[in-house]
Amino acid sequence: MNQTRGKSRQPSTLDFSKIKPEMFFVAFIDILGFGQKVQDDFERARKDYDMLINHMGCLNSSKILNATIRMISDSIYITGKDPSAVIETAHYAQQGILWSCSWLYRGAIAAGRHQELNHDGNLYIVSEPLVNAIKTEKTIKKPCIVIHPSAVPSQLVYNGAISNFERTIIFYDGQWIVNPFNIIWGLSATERVKELKRTYPKFAETYDWFLALYKAVKSEDLLLPDYLQAEGHMLRKIGAKQKVSKKRVK
Repeated sequence: MNQTRGKSRQPSTLDFSKIKPEMFFVAFIDILGFGQKVQDDFERARKDYDMLINHMGCLNSSKILNATIRMISDSIYITGKDPSAVIETAHYAQQGILWSCSWLYRGAIAAGRHQELNHDGNLYIVSEPLVNAIKTEKTIKKPCIVIHPSAVPSQLVYNGAISNFERTIIFYDGQWIVNPFNIIWGLSATERVKELKRTYPKFAETYDWFLALYKAVKSEDLLLPDYLQAEGHMLRKIGAKQKVSKKRVK
């Protein structure tokens, strides 16, 4: 008779505290209205989610962005050691949410000590940036992804030769946010939001804020905090001269 039969398998012992935490950047994004969609129309929610998964999967499999994406229902988590990779992935993620499913979002990106462990199909995380990103998201009233003070680059490099549509982060309404637009995604985004406003008029203030943001980006306002305004104007003049020089060379 097998003496081990009937005995329970002893769980493996983990010593999580001995794993050294590392400096990570973490984005937490909440998809607005998805929970209600699941309750109201589960099958439609699944189809919309499938489109979003494919959009996010393309980002992850392209190897262009060195960040990890995790999606749990209406929450998206993006982690990585490179701040530009996490910010850029969040930049494309918010476009995917609106383009794939016509939803808006709220979120934040923070930096700090982060520790995670995958074991037997389970994921364990202790993370300062995740806690700060979630706490910040709860305070946001507008559809945007805010850069927590811990994740704002210590030395911001403003390129005066590029347009606002080419910047990944901008300063608007008193805070640094991830730019939801780019050179090929702007007007179409506003058309989707206008349709949302017609469908859900009780959230008109939210949609109007997003439309005002587009106007600010399109107007080529500097979208920098006060302490960078003077430098921004100077760099923009230099950038304009560089553009003229390039045209003359051609």
